[in-house]
Order: sequence, then structure tokens, then C-alpha cells
Amino acid sequence: MYDKKDSGQIEFFDTNFWIGENYLSRDISKNISSIEGILSAISGKNRIRSFIINSFEALYCYPKSGNDVLSRYLKELSVKGHKIFGCWFFEQELIADANSFEKALIDRISSGFRCMRLLPKSQKYPYKQLLMHDIYKICDCYNFPVIISLEEIDVTGNKEIEWEELLKIAQAYSNMPLIIDGGGSKELLYSSYIVALLENSSNIYLNTHNMLAANQIEDLSLRFGPERLLFDTYFPYYDPVISTDRLLSSGLRPEDKKKISSGNIKEIIGKIKS
Repeated sequence: MYDKKDSGQIEFFDTNFWIGENYLSRDISKNISSIEGILSAISGKNRIRSFIINSFEALYCYPKSGNDVLSRYLKELSVKGHKIFGCWFFEQELIADANSFEKALIDRISSGFRCMRLLPKSQKYPYKQLLMHDIYKICDCYNFPVIISLEEIDVTGNKEIEWEELLKIAQAYSNMPLIIDGGGSKELLYSSYIVALLENSSNIYLNTHNMLAANQIEDLSLRFGPERLLFDTYFPYYDPVISTDRLLSSGLRPEDKKKISSGNIKEIIGKIKS
């Protein structure tokens, strides 16, 4: 068991928190109008003090409308003692005009968005370096993080992922943090590929919500340093306590736990150019 004294000194920054109407599963739908109460309840119980919010509306409906709705709530939210940011879902219509994309990026940054999520499989657009060069180049100029889920680049559904393409993107745009979201997949399944990605890059990061097997977090931290891991809960798919307890009960040093729990993501978003 982890030391309660140690846990009391660690605060969490959730980099993968979902809210809104999930049209595939009403059981995990969380009305966005209730977001303030939901965040207050979760943070009070789990010491999660900061959140990056993902919108189900942007996923299942139209990205721009989901982004706009979340943007309005980001301006209105006032959860005492907390920092709330948004995850910008890439809007397909911007792919043809780099200037429009840059203007939209600047606007989203000023509205409180601190990363961009790609959904190439669900929303039918490319993600490869050659086809998205102008988009990635702008993100690179602004040090703006890009998130992509492994499930979104598993086109066949048979876990045939083009790992080399992820590495190519990361190496071509070294100022753009590339965050790999494991989604519902178990990271352990891809351990050898993940090790190769981290070994050959400096700007690829992994989220932690599904690193539940023994020593996954510890082994990756030992080999590559705790700086490459980002805490997340994957709420409402997972109970936040699963992620917080997994990190708190790990065999890492307290200072390394703090880096993963919040320090790493704070450093990443602190470098974003506005």
C-alpha cells in the first residue's frame, strides 16, 4: 500500500477526461451543463485539481459544434481552486487551408484549449505525415500537443497499427508533443512497439489509465524516465480512483510520481506559444 502521507502531497492533472452525451452508451453520458458539479465531486475525492476536457459531442456529432459548446463552458466555468482546459477536436474543413487552421488554433488557444485530438478513423481524414504536413508544421511552431488514440489508427480493427508512421511524425516535428492515447486497449499488448517508439523519439508521451499490469509504469519510468508518462483517468469509462491509486501505489519515488501526476503535462502546456 502507498503511504497516506505521500498521497496527501500529490495532486493530479487529468489529461483525458470526457463529458457530454455519449450516443453509444447512455450509461456513461454526462450532461455538459452539470460539468461544474461533476468536476468538484471528482476532485474532492481524488485530489484531481486540473482537467483537460474532451467532448463526446465533438466525437459523435460535428467537431466544430462540439468544440464551440465546450469553449463556451470553459469561459463560464469557475470551479474553485481548479484549472480547466479543453481538448480541441480537429475540424476536417481546415485541412485544405493552413492559414485558416493557424487562425483557428490561435483562437482555440485563447479560449482555453491546450491540445488537439485527431480522429482519422472515426471522422475520415488522414493523419500521415506527408498528407498532414501543413497542419503538423503549424502545431510544431506553436509547440501545440497532438493526441491520437491507437484505436484511431487501427484501420482494419485487427490491431495492425503503423507504428513507423507515429515515429515519422514525432521525428519530423520535434517541438510538437505527440501524446499516444491507449483508449480501451491495454498498453501491455503493445509493449515492444511502445518501447521502440520511446527509444527513438524525445517528444512521444503515453497516458497511464490502462497501464494496470504489474510494473508497467515502473519499468517505463526506469528505462525512459518518468517524464514520458502523463496521468489520465479516461473518465467516465474508468473510475478515477483506478488511475490515482495505480500511480500512488507504484514503486516510484515521490518526486517521480509528482512528475507523472501533474508535472509533465504542466511543463508541456507551459511551452505552448500563444
